[in-house]
Amino acid sequence: PADKERFINDAGVSRTITLATREMGRGVDYKSSVAVESNGGVHVIQTFFSVDVKEETQIKGRTARKDNRGSYELIVCIDHLQSEDLVDKTVHFSMVSYTQLNTRRNEQLVSKEAKREAKLKIANEKHDVTVNFYKDL
Repeated sequence: PADKERFINDAGVSRTITLATREMGRGVDYKSSVAVESNGGVHVIQTFFSVDVKEETQIKGRTARKDNRGSYELIVCIDHLQSEDLVDKTVHFSMVSYTQLNTRRNEQLVSKEAKREAKLKIANEKHDVTVNFYKDL
C-alpha cells in the first residue's frame, strides 16, 4: 500500500513516466505538479482497447482531474486487436479507425448480451421444470 501511494504521487511529477495496469486506470486520482500543469498536464497513453467504453472513459479521466490540464492517446497493437476479434486478420493497421473499433466493440457487447439472455432463458426453463416437479410430488 505504501508503494502504491508513492507510485500514484510520483506519477504527477515532472519528468516522470509511470506505467500502470488496467486496474490503476480506474478510480485513482493522480495529482499533477505545478511544473506538469505548466507543460500541458498529465498525458495518458492507453496501450489496449477497452472492451468496456466505461473503462475507457475512466482511463481518459485520469488526464485532467479537477480542472487540471491533460491529454490522452490510444496506441494499440494490431495483433492484439486481431486476437480480440476487433479487426479481421487481413486488415492492415493503417486501415483501422477508432470508429471501426468502437462499432465492433458494440457489436460484441450486443452478441455477448444475447448469449447471456439465451442462457438465462434456458436456466429459467430448467428452474420451472424443477419447481413443477417438486409441486407434483
